[in-house]
Amino acid sequence: MRRASPSGARLGKVVNAAKRRSAQALLFLMLVASVGLLLSAKGFQTRLDDIRAASTDNQSWVVAQLEVDHQNLVLQLDAAALAAADSAAGPGGDVGRGSDAGIDAADLREIKRAFDVFYSRVDVFASTMHRLPLTDETASKVSRLVATRDALAQMIDAIPAPDAPAILEFRRAVLDAATMVRSMAVIGLQQITQATAAAREEEAALFVRFFVQSLVLFLLVALGTFLVVRIWRELEQRSRETERVAQMLSTAFDSTLNAVIVSDTASRVLYSNEMAQRMFGYAGEDILGMDARRVLPGGPGEDEGPMDLIGKGPTVTTCRKADGQDIPVEVSMAQDQDINGQPIVIAFIRDISDQVEAERNLRDALKQAEQAAQAKSMFLATMSHEMRTPLHGLMASLGLIESSDLSPENRDLLKTARDCSARALVQVDDVLELTRLGEGRETPEFFDPARIAADIVDELRPLAANSSNRIEMVAEGPLDDFRLEGLPIAFARALYNLAGNAVKFTQNGIITLRLTLDAARPGDLSLKVAVEDTGIGIAPEDQARIFENFETADRSEINSKMGSGLGLPIARLAVERQGGALTLDSTLGRGSTFSFIIPVKAQERPARRLDTAPQGELDDAPLGPKTVLVVDDNEVNLTLMTEMVRRMGHQPHMAMDGQEALDKARITQYDYILMDFSMPVMDGPTSAREIRASNGPSAGAVIIGVTALIEASGGHGRGGVMDEVLIKPVSQQQLERAMKTTRHHRTTASDPLDTADVDRIALEEARQGLADLAEMVGRDTALRLLRATILDADTAVAAMSAHDMPLAEKGQVIHKAVGSTGLLNFGALSETLSDAEAMTLAKRDPAGSVLPAQARRLIDEIRRAYMPVILAAEAEDAGEETAPSAARSGA
Repeated sequence: MRRASPSGARLGKVVNAAKRRSAQALLFLMLVASVGLLLSAKGFQTRLDDIRAASTDNQSWVVAQLEVDHQNLVLQLDAAALAAADSAAGPGGDVGRGSDAGIDAADLREIKRAFDVFYSRVDVFASTMHRLPLTDETASKVSRLVATRDALAQMIDAIPAPDAPAILEFRRAVLDAATMVRSMAVIGLQQITQATAAAREEEAALFVRFFVQSLVLFLLVALGTFLVVRIWRELEQRSRETERVAQMLSTAFDSTLNAVIVSDTASRVLYSNEMAQRMFGYAGEDILGMDARRVLPGGPGEDEGPMDLIGKGPTVTTCRKADGQDIPVEVSMAQDQDINGQPIVIAFIRDISDQVEAERNLRDALKQAEQAAQAKSMFLATMSHEMRTPLHGLMASLGLIESSDLSPENRDLLKTARDCSARALVQVDDVLELTRLGEGRETPEFFDPARIAADIVDELRPLAANSSNRIEMVAEGPLDDFRLEGLPIAFARALYNLAGNAVKFTQNGIITLRLTLDAARPGDLSLKVAVEDTGIGIAPEDQARIFENFETADRSEINSKMGSGLGLPIARLAVERQGGALTLDSTLGRGSTFSFIIPVKAQERPARRLDTAPQGELDDAPLGPKTVLVVDDNEVNLTLMTEMVRRMGHQPHMAMDGQEALDKARITQYDYILMDFSMPVMDGPTSAREIRASNGPSAGAVIIGVTALIEASGGHGRGGVMDEVLIKPVSQQQLERAMKTTRHHRTTASDPLDTADVDRIALEEARQGLADLAEMVGRDTALRLLRATILDADTAVAAMSAHDMPLAEKGQVIHKAVGSTGLLNFGALSETLSDAEAMTLAKRDPAGSVLPAQARRLIDEIRRAYMPVILAAEAEDAGEETAPSAARSGA
């Protein structure tokens, strides 16, 4: 960590100069080698010509020597023939000697030697010719030459002793081959000449390529030399810049606001900057050589020393100053090597005393905020229960009063009382709803915006009719093709408030709820919602103000229709919660259009659900007398709800708390249970869960929650054990509609007619579900998937009920069934299994909950509906397969 000395700098310059000269010498040698390569290419061509000429001469000599050796053999035979002729004439020309006179053994040996030379020459000639590119005709002539030679060899081998007639006969055969030998010699010379010319052309082309390649190589070497020189210069410039940066960093290192300590692996301090000395209160000479553990005890763990913090990133711990005071610091340590290659440890230390103090103050503030939030939640719960409960009693009492027994004056007073209580309820709902919107507890889930809009239109249609308005919904885009994921409660809240405002401020007009799904980019869809009316419109100066809390338009314009001024703020907050922005386009006297666009996630809509509540004519059918248990700790509410049930034609029973309701449900079979939430001894959701899990006569009853807690409306009560939740105040019409809507959720022995209807509709749903699935994946695959899904669900329920199975393994088994049941759109079963999986992920065993029994009941319902359909389909398929074979056998 010391600065370089001047002598060291000069030594570095000398070393750099030596490196530069070595590189230049290397580049010069590369250029010389390239030039030498070009020069050697030219000499290589000359040597190649010489070698080719020598090879050509050798081949020509071999071809020419064939005829020479043949002539030599002829001369030997001519000499033998002449000697034989002379001997046959005798002295003085007499013919009297034997036929072999004049040819002796020496002559025969010379003839055979000359023939052996010719024989070998033919082999050499044939071998030479075969190395040349021959035509088929030429190759055939060479083969005939070799055959002729072989025939001559047989003739001479048959002459073991001097035999003049045989030798003369052999001579005639040799002379007969003279023409062939001469012809082959000429052909051989021609072939050699042609091959030599072709080889010279090929060698010339090869040399040109070699020369060009050498030239290209030379150019590349030259270019490489240029680039190397350029890079070398840039490296030198970078080196100088690096030295300057290193000097700047060294200055910054000494000036940093963080303490820096460099030590060896034995924790001995080798270097410290000025900030480290000021932070720990040591002089520079005192801290050098010190054990780093005196100022840096280690990590937050009891057994962690300074070296344990290496590579762990910023770690909050404490350091000890020279006076023994501990200060909070953030330490980051890294291991490196010094210039000698020895390992060192660099510690960067930041004093975070101010930050710790700020965090302490922030925690105190957060604690106060949490207390305030708890107080707010308690206030909301209290307001919801303490205000809505008496309102429920008041409005229910007014609804039960028979107006026919009242005088016209009292009837007017009754109407005034009912209107005032309804207005008070609206005010309370608006304030509580606005406050709840700020809490943001809703999580995304799949919903049907068109269904929500249609329900709102149905709910507001009577109110619109009172003002001679027509309210309608228009859905545009592929809404039926996708399952949309969003915030359904916030969506419904925004749409209801906008539509309700439009109905209130429109007379003799039209209110249109327009939903448009933009599916231009699948997977990234947007839903545009517009509420259009032909009402009074809003003046430009009021259009911004009406979105504020408790603000309305000019009171003189709206008179009694004026609300709390919270409808639009509630809608605005609900839209913003969904990631959109509420906009307004209005013309005074002509109407208004409130619109917003929200992003939604989408999935392809699956097959129809089996476990969706039946709709249509059964919902409108008379409910029939039922046995109903009414549970509420408020005597007024209990009396009023019981009277509502009695007037609807049912037989009511009463319970004052959840435990009393559980005790009665264990011994009496109820068709419906109306359950309050907040009660002493045992609350409503707990009582409902216990009733479901009891397997008693009322375990399958329809349980409808009736509560003043608005937040209980989500998810059908805590734990999803209730079939429906109604928010107080509840009218007799609302209660009757809820009982009709939920009557098909559960089946009991006391309602055989409803059970038969449900079974019939479930069977139809199963047939349609199989048909839809078969259309997508084929009939065989659909049947196999249904059987496999039911088997997966059975396995999952067995795992849910098992007490000795590890939670991780149990979660995996349940997860498989969640996917398969969800794929086949067994919605209620998939949700129940998903709740069980969530319990395993939270390290809670679902075996002790109501979920296994609930899942088993849903599986039994699915099996009752689907198994007859599956068996019928499989029997039908089996009949189709066997029919052709039977027909063939009959034929």
